[in-house]
Amino acid sequence: MGFGVIASSLSILLIGHALSGLMTGSQPIAQAAISDLSTSETKALNMSMITFVICIGLVLGPLLGGIFSDPNLFAGFGFDTPFFIAAALYGIAALWILISFKKTFVPTKKKPLSLFHPIEVFIDAFRHREVRALVIIFLLI
Repeated sequence: MGFGVIASSLSILLIGHALSGLMTGSQPIAQAAISDLSTSETKALNMSMITFVICIGLVLGPLLGGIFSDPNLFAGFGFDTPFFIAAALYGIAALWILISFKKTFVPTKKKPLSLFHPIEVFIDAFRHREVRALVIIFLLI
């Protein structure tokens, strides 16, 4: 997205935005990993900590983006700076995960890949009266 801002190219900016949107699916994976690695005594605390950190990011992200895009604070800052800082932080996080994360999944048998499985799960969840309202809310979000 930073390169799209530098090049004044809406198409590059939108491609970057689409790629960053694809990466937002990592939150449930992180929650699943925390759930797997936690004991029954620490699971609630660890799950609330990840929610707390996400909330902090939702507040501090736009604030820091505004600060890092202000050329009055530093001559090198511009509208592209927050994107490059975010990319550097993502790179550091990815490297940290590659080095320190221990896999917890032990495959029992291989299942065939189905592109329609997410739709089937959604339809199945919608059939249950208890979770139907949540399914509608998540769909609207």
